[in-house]
Amino acid sequence: ENEDNNWQHVRLVLTSRPIWILGLSYVVLKFIRYSLLFWLPFYMTQELKYNTGEAGYTSIAFDVAGVFGVILAGLVSDRLFKSRRAPPAVLMMLMLAAATFAYPAISGLGKIENLVAIAVMGFLLYGPDALISGVAAVDFGHGRASALAAGFVNGLGSIGGALSGVVVGYVSEMYGWSSVFMIFSPLCVLGALLMTTLWNTTPETESAKA
Repeated sequence: ENEDNNWQHVRLVLTSRPIWILGLSYVVLKFIRYSLLFWLPFYMTQELKYNTGEAGYTSIAFDVAGVFGVILAGLVSDRLFKSRRAPPAVLMMLMLAAATFAYPAISGLGKIENLVAIAVMGFLLYGPDALISGVAAVDFGHGRASALAAGFVNGLGSIGGALSGVVVGYVSEMYGWSSVFMIFSPLCVLGALLMTTLWNTTPETESAKA
């Protein structure tokens, strides 16, 4: 009986439209997150001529601001959107598209401007990242398969993480760093468009449809 229940949970996850949308959106987000996390210090030393220490300290702003982005995204989702996770994720991803597009120009203006721009990108990225890979995946797992749903979404996202090193390395070498940041903006928009399909969807509405 337990084995039957386990297969039911697997089937629930694999046939759930919201969970697939979350997973595909997370491929995009994890690609961008890993790209920025691992390549920003290299970008600063190569393009902005920072020393290694400066690049390391400055890139910390990405993670620190991200913590506040997670808190805000959760509050907005719960209070303003009545536990709908897609609306804040969509809005933050669209703003992230603008931030990544503007970053190459802003980063060259000075060290303070670069620090602020990195913090803004971290703030806007970690919010939807946490919503999609965590609470939204658990929501649509309907309790019974919440851990499996979260694992599935994170597993799909890892494809984006794995691709980031190869793609960023190749594009930066062949076409320059500005081209790398040009990739991020359309990817953010793609992720936002995917999440828009879940704008009014909650586990309750999904259950009602089923």
